[in-house]
Amino acid sequence: RSFLTRAFDVGVTRLTFVTPTRELVRVCEAVAAEEQAEAKLLCVRLFVPFARHYDFNNKAKFYLFPIMFALGVDVIWLDLDIFLFKNPAPRMLEQAYAPGQWPKDVLVTDHFDEHCINHGVFIVRSSDRSLLWLLEYIRWLHWYPYGHDQNGWDAFLVHSIVEPQMPQDLRQNPAINVSYGLLNTEREYVTLTGWAGNVFVQRSQAVLLHFTTTQGITERMKKSKLMELFNATGRPSGDATADQRRLDMATWKVLGRLQTSWPMVKRPCFEGIHIVVAGLLQSGLYEELLA
Repeated sequence: RSFLTRAFDVGVTRLTFVTPTRELVRVCEAVAAEEQAEAKLLCVRLFVPFARHYDFNNKAKFYLFPIMFALGVDVIWLDLDIFLFKNPAPRMLEQAYAPGQWPKDVLVTDHFDEHCINHGVFIVRSSDRSLLWLLEYIRWLHWYPYGHDQNGWDAFLVHSIVEPQMPQDLRQNPAINVSYGLLNTEREYVTLTGWAGNVFVQRSQAVLLHFTTTQGITERMKKSKLMELFNATGRPSGDATADQRRLDMATWKVLGRLQTSWPMVKRPCFEGIHIVVAGLLQSGLYEELLA
């Protein structure tokens, strides 16, 4: 509820919320009714059973993309553990269609101090090439279940990671050879690892705060910190709009705590086998699950 309400507070005009959970669909529909935003907010629930333990996450994340690309719609993805300082769409579209340059098919974040990709925030431009590329990626997720979806996204962009069972002509075939770029995690698409701006003069550059860090954080602590920021910036009871002064103060405080120097070098990184798959492998149940 807080994520969706915040999205409307910053002026997001079109939003699709995808979940396998009936309770969250009801929350989404309630927010759409409260905000009188039925034409802006599409609440989608997954019904088709998934084959493997972690498939529900990847299916929710990617299965609507081919439909939207076929309709000519550019898609921005945001994980739910994100606080929006402003509407990210104008800035991301500006970067994807930068004047004087060929448009980028994919823009995605990396980490503040690590080089591999974090696809919790990205935009994919609608095109035949993006559609065919994404279908290859979805096929890889299905046929190579030992991999991690983030490693695969990185490998499919030929960024920093090499994975098995990739299309042999990924970079030679013009039909799937997408262009990509990185979204700036040092100042704009901030994470809990750090922010390399000056809180006095550059805090307006921050687009969002992704509650992830390369230094480790428990799920409980992540939720606590995120809800603390949502509560600090939420609308006062009975108000139709958010209080800008509360946002300014919360932004000052959170970016001030994260303020640090610009990372001189970004370490290489790799997610490994996903934790859910690793547990199944150790239990000996994975082959049975694939049967």
